[in-house]
Amino acid sequence: MYKVFKYLSFIIALICSTTVNAQNVLYQANFSNESKSKDWPYYDSPEINTKVEDGSFKFTYKKSVAHAAKFVSYYPNKNSSFSIETTVEHLKGVDNFGYGIVFGAKDVNNLYFFGISGNGNFIFYSFSNGKYTNILNWQPSNFIYRSQGFKNKLKVEKRSDKIYLFINNQPVANLVAPIFFGDNCGIMVQMNQTIGFNSFTITSNDSNTTALTPADDNIGKVAYSTTFDQDDENDWVIAAKDSVRMAMENSHLKIFNSSKNINISTVTVAATWVDMNRDFLLETSTVYYSGKGETGFGVVFGLDTKQSYQFFIANAGYFGFGYSSANGYRDLVPWKETTAVNKGINSKNKLTILRKEGKILFYINDILVYTHGDIGFSGYQFGLIAGGNQTVGYDYITFKYLDNKISVNPNKQIAQVDNKVPEIKILSPEVTRGLKVVSANDGIKVTGIANDASLISSVTINGIAAVLGTDGTFSADVPLKTGDNSLTVVATDEFRNQGNYTFLVEKPQAQKTVETSTANVLGKYYALIIGVENYADDKIADLQYPISDATKLANTLKTIYNFEEKNTNLLKNPTRLQVFAALEDLITKVKPEDNVLIFYAGHGLWMDSRQEGFWFPSDAQNGSRPTYVSNADLKEYISSIKSKHTLLITDACFAGSIFKTRSVLTNAPKAISVLYDLPSRKAMTSGALKEVPDKSIFVEYLLKRLNQNTEKYLSAEDLFSKLKIAVMNNSDTDQTPMYGEIKSAGDEGGDFIFIKR
Repeated sequence: MYKVFKYLSFIIALICSTTVNAQNVLYQANFSNESKSKDWPYYDSPEINTKVEDGSFKFTYKKSVAHAAKFVSYYPNKNSSFSIETTVEHLKGVDNFGYGIVFGAKDVNNLYFFGISGNGNFIFYSFSNGKYTNILNWQPSNFIYRSQGFKNKLKVEKRSDKIYLFINNQPVANLVAPIFFGDNCGIMVQMNQTIGFNSFTITSNDSNTTALTPADDNIGKVAYSTTFDQDDENDWVIAAKDSVRMAMENSHLKIFNSSKNINISTVTVAATWVDMNRDFLLETSTVYYSGKGETGFGVVFGLDTKQSYQFFIANAGYFGFGYSSANGYRDLVPWKETTAVNKGINSKNKLTILRKEGKILFYINDILVYTHGDIGFSGYQFGLIAGGNQTVGYDYITFKYLDNKISVNPNKQIAQVDNKVPEIKILSPEVTRGLKVVSANDGIKVTGIANDASLISSVTINGIAAVLGTDGTFSADVPLKTGDNSLTVVATDEFRNQGNYTFLVEKPQAQKTVETSTANVLGKYYALIIGVENYADDKIADLQYPISDATKLANTLKTIYNFEEKNTNLLKNPTRLQVFAALEDLITKVKPEDNVLIFYAGHGLWMDSRQEGFWFPSDAQNGSRPTYVSNADLKEYISSIKSKHTLLITDACFAGSIFKTRSVLTNAPKAISVLYDLPSRKAMTSGALKEVPDKSIFVEYLLKRLNQNTEKYLSAEDLFSKLKIAVMNNSDTDQTPMYGEIKSAGDEGGDFIFIKR
């Protein structure tokens, strides 16, 4: 049975203006404690409780089935462009069911739902006359804050005939807009949870808000532009000093920096101040005249007396992005090679910075090379930068606004001051206040998130610098000694405020029997390595790298780990029958004490109608299901292989559908002997239900971690934890590797153990 509250009458205040805004807020509720009861009333029943308290609308659904939804009486026109946004917090209850936004609804039995769960997954489905249809099945997202006390912002945006879904301002999906059941919208909570809704906003978009590209010359209001025909009030040409001089020649601003120190940069900054906390486009065109080719030149922005950001290229074919403050310079993107840069003498390159929808996009010659999370800029100036030992020129520089907001006059703003220390949350290992974490390993990976209104500039753990993400997430490997280890995490923001968090990790006295007991029961190691890149059907695109990746993995396993040549089967471009024959061979050979690794690289497919994923062998026919290898086929074979441990590693599109549950394993590894004693059927995949690139970042870091491993025993889960963050940080397609149990294949909680020779 599904519950719906009686519709509430909302008072909508429409602000009229003589100018047309790109967006009009039609309704906004912030749920202050003074909210009128007729808007968001107290409600209590055996199944549902709601109340406005502590600045949020607290919504409790107590039943163990179905969901409860609350519609508002105001709704956007389903044929128009609109946004629905809410900020939510999981307060208590189960963490594997959803809560979020309901829209396009006729009634409680006919609706669309976009929501997240407390364990870090999101879903998008339709509910029609009591029947659920998953449009996007449950899948994990690193954009979801999972720790207690953290809030998540969800947004559904309809633009023309597309639906865009956002989590914390990051796009997670875009789809063709479905046919709505009706116009109603509101909030929903699934079973046995209490959720706090901190805001609910409905916005109407008056104009077409399809995504803009840097090449669009009519994006918005131009705040400043010059073609350097002559100097203006911005005084671009700075008087010659030491080894640097500037000049305007032939409609170019030329910078001659003859310093032999390539790290000594020259900056010229516009006197015009702009509001960089609005959506904007900053663009310039560069010319490379002479130099060593390895020195940076480009754009500086978000600049004031305390800090600045730089986006630069080098003629040798690299780009970078960094941040300067009183503490010195920090790479946000270290030098990275790219084919987007035009190289050579007199080569021209267009550099574009686009701030839009909570992201900052960096383009070189209209090619997107990097996406960064939003930045709260304290500076309002922009300019040009050139490193030492080179001569470069600039054709033009333009700054445009992409919205119709009203900027605050930056000349009248008080300098921003932040006196609050960063807040630190430990995500792994699981830390319970007052209790020690226990780990038998020589080291432990600590991951967490540092939150602050300002930029987090560094995180250290016992003095070890952590890998820092743009969203404040961090990770570091910390060594442990036998006994109690006090781990102190220190997060520093750009104003040098420091927050710290200390917890204890106990490393027990080593048990001498661990390695010997493992060795006594050690069986053989078998590997089936499959790479498919050439397809007989012309309608299926050939790939370039799978066979090379498969060969490298086979060599690593044979030379470094306990995989014998005779037990390692490398299949290059096998047919469907050859894949099945190789699996049948494993069923015949493998004994209960043996271990099996199966690797596949090639095309993959997800069929939403069947809710199942597939591999493409070399003889696959486009659109012909019987020519594919299905997840069901794989599970049947894996269940029939009577090994101690089986590990499936898949580098293919939509590989994540093989898992038993939606969640990725996050528990700290158990002692090696315990992991080995319990049978396991695990899978490690390059991504979830999405496409992955031909040139595999996943395989690159899989091989790197296997080759660089110094431990005698390496569990598959530990291997996964060592490569996951590296893949996510270096993927251009937002890959999120996954690791977990294979559905219904006989896993009993153990793990596959790689043993070095």
